[in-house]
Amino acid sequence: MQLAINLDEVAPVLKLSECLDSMRSSQEPVEVELVNSGICPNRVVPVLAMLDVFRSSRNGQVTVSASSELADRVLSGFKDGNMRPEESIRRPFGRVWRFDNADDLNLIVNAVELELNKTVHLAKGVKLCFTWCLNEVMDNVLNHSATVGNATGYVMVQYVPSEKLIKVCVFDMGIGLKASFEGSKYSPKTDEEAIQLAVQENVTSGKGQGNGLYGLKRLVGQSPMGKLHIKSGSGEYLYNPQNNVENARQCSPLVGISGSTMVDFQMVCDGELSFEQAFPGSQGQVDLWIEDHETESGAVRVKVLDIVGGCGSRENGREARTVVENLVEADKRKVVIDFEGAETCSSAFVDELVGKLLEKYGFSAFVQMISIANVHGVVALLLNHSVRQRLIGVFGGDR
Repeated sequence: MQLAINLDEVAPVLKLSECLDSMRSSQEPVEVELVNSGICPNRVVPVLAMLDVFRSSRNGQVTVSASSELADRVLSGFKDGNMRPEESIRRPFGRVWRFDNADDLNLIVNAVELELNKTVHLAKGVKLCFTWCLNEVMDNVLNHSATVGNATGYVMVQYVPSEKLIKVCVFDMGIGLKASFEGSKYSPKTDEEAIQLAVQENVTSGKGQGNGLYGLKRLVGQSPMGKLHIKSGSGEYLYNPQNNVENARQCSPLVGISGSTMVDFQMVCDGELSFEQAFPGSQGQVDLWIEDHETESGAVRVKVLDIVGGCGSRENGREARTVVENLVEADKRKVVIDFEGAETCSSAFVDELVGKLLEKYGFSAFVQMISIANVHGVVALLLNHSVRQRLIGVFGGDR
């Protein structure tokens, strides 16, 4: 059987759900085509989640295709039959991941944090606050979406360079927010009432402190273009602080299953975020990545090969430089660029990483904010050459 799902339609997820429900008793192979290339996380994540669950009941007899290059990236894990994260994730953006335990969650969140740090220029507080939000929403799935057995969630993070915007969708086909309150001191009568409770401070089903969705709402509210959209069962919550929108209402179940929950939010990368402002009186959050990379003197060590895996291209140099710039400009501590293990590199890599940092900050500021460690052989020769060229370019003279 062949199905065409238009992702630009108003309710593509509900349409797919209804089609799959009608085929439950059949064992005929299913071919699904995703039409249109406007891949938004809140459209594609529930679609692939449903197809993944449906495929598990059909011995793998479900295939998905799409015409655009962007869609092919999104579908890569599904087509390979492996949507779970592996030990080394190099490109976590733009595809749907499945997670069902804390190890999966940590692999995804850590990979997203590193990818943000090396590809996007981040305003102060954005990396720390965003990764906290992502971790909290995914952890909610593991702790609240199932009463028995393992909970399973699906997540996609998308970065839109033209808008400097991060979009996230986390989805599960569990019991829903309303049912998760059973056994607690709260007794929401409707799904929309349950969502309204969930975004309040210190409201919990008994398995946590009740700060996850509340903190997410507070941080989204700080971000220019910040938005939050929650659907659970037949309830829906919309929060768009820039347009003074905050309301909960009844809606059709997202996938025809009363308990499914979707948390969809976005933030911009160039607007400062403050965890202390979201939680007044708190001591703030510790950036574990920075803490793990601190030296005894309090500087932050950036091991180049850990960040980019190789020193052969200008693109890799740009990624490593972005990490350094984010640390210098947001954390205000000295950064050690460590070439440990790098036996060779390209001239383009060294120029993109060190040469452009020197040009951007100038010699005096560069030596105050940045140092370089474990440079030998070819790397040292190329580094000296790049620095000399950049200094000539800044101060003049013969090359």
